[in-house]
Amino acid sequence: MQIKKAARIFAVTLMIFAILCTLPVSGAGEEGEITYSDALQALKDDMADPFTLNTVREAYLYCLSTDTELLSFDSSPETFEPPADTAKLLTALTAYDLIDELSPSDIETDLSQTVKITQAMIDESINRKMASGSNNVRFDYRNGNTVTYRDLLCTLLMHSANDSAVALAYGLCEKNMSAFADKMNEKAKELGMTDSHFTNSLGAHDENMYTSAKDVFILANAFYENEILMSFVGSDHIRLDSGKLAYSRNFLVSKYYNSGKDYRDSSVNGMIVGKGEQGDVIVRSARYNGFEYICVILSAQRDSHFTYSYTVSGELIKWASKNYSFVKILDKNRPVSSIPVKNARENDSVPIVPTDDLSKYILSDAAKTGKLTTSVILSETSLKAPVAKGKAVGTVEVYYNGEKISECPLVTACEISENTTSSMIQTVWGAISSRDALTVYAVVFSAVAVYVLINSIVRQRRKTKTQKDA
Repeated sequence: MQIKKAARIFAVTLMIFAILCTLPVSGAGEEGEITYSDALQALKDDMADPFTLNTVREAYLYCLSTDTELLSFDSSPETFEPPADTAKLLTALTAYDLIDELSPSDIETDLSQTVKITQAMIDESINRKMASGSNNVRFDYRNGNTVTYRDLLCTLLMHSANDSAVALAYGLCEKNMSAFADKMNEKAKELGMTDSHFTNSLGAHDENMYTSAKDVFILANAFYENEILMSFVGSDHIRLDSGKLAYSRNFLVSKYYNSGKDYRDSSVNGMIVGKGEQGDVIVRSARYNGFEYICVILSAQRDSHFTYSYTVSGELIKWASKNYSFVKILDKNRPVSSIPVKNARENDSVPIVPTDDLSKYILSDAAKTGKLTTSVILSETSLKAPVAKGKAVGTVEVYYNGEKISECPLVTACEISENTTSSMIQTVWGAISSRDALTVYAVVFSAVAVYVLINSIVRQRRKTKTQKDA
């Protein structure tokens, strides 16, 4: 028995050893390196559902061509994000307004006015970035340089130059950064940015400086309307008034400062990129497949394979182009319901239609997935013939993702004629069944009853008298 037991144990041990031999041997140092194409494919798989954006904190996508919010993603809605270099868009808009107020002349003349660079400006641009721990990108203006406002705006936006941001603030607000930040906050409030606060023109990290992806979109949308500023952010390089060339640090429009992967995208027409305390930021404006978009990414990760803010923003726009389209929700020639009609010659109901067509730029499968619904609200539950074409009978409300997006009046689609025979019968019946008729019937019946009663009494008395006389 002992021998048999030992044999069974030995057999089980051999089986376990054989199974272990078939398993792959791996070690921490032997893991194969993930290629760029592998990482990109993983990102595209993730983008199959863009609401699971694992590499960014906030994202916002808007279609300017259709005035439609396509995506709003926030991984931590209870907190805001540092604006980082996106703040320079507000710096540029604020400075542009202040420059325009310098004189009654045209803006081009105002932009040619100059600012003298001081050591205080240079020191502040260095110290603020050093204090925040962020990269200190400067255009290397020197103490005593005289620079036009046009050059400062250009280098601020193309080069993301912090010394340009300080020079604009000092030049336009009497060497007072706080005063310029107040102007920035006034401009933000004017634009409708309700979740933002700014303390400096550089985008240098500050615990009291914050924003949201939607607010940055509001800012970018206003910036998009300024042709002069957009000409800066959409250019690979520009020759400055000083004669120097300024090259863009936005790798979506220029490869000048990028020795790695070429991120340039012909659909991109501008905006800004940068790196902040919590990660990369990007505002990407693009025209893709005939539609104009603005995409905002805040606090994005990056690794050795690629900068996610660049890639995610591009994939989001491609996702929108593939999954969104104009969907005809209401057709004025297509009935949405019908109403019963009494006394109709032929049909006992009338179809009802919206007064106008309605098309919306929404997810193509919205109706199939239940994200698009309609609700018919009738002012009358039935009608009586004759019914005229175009008679108002109620409204139809349209809901998208549970939110009401439109409503339209409903009218009868055609004329319904009256059934004359039925009408006569109904008229007669109406007459004989009316309240007045019932009253007459009651009076007549009462009179007849009284007459019969009296006549009966009289006859009975006559009969009794005749019997007595006999």
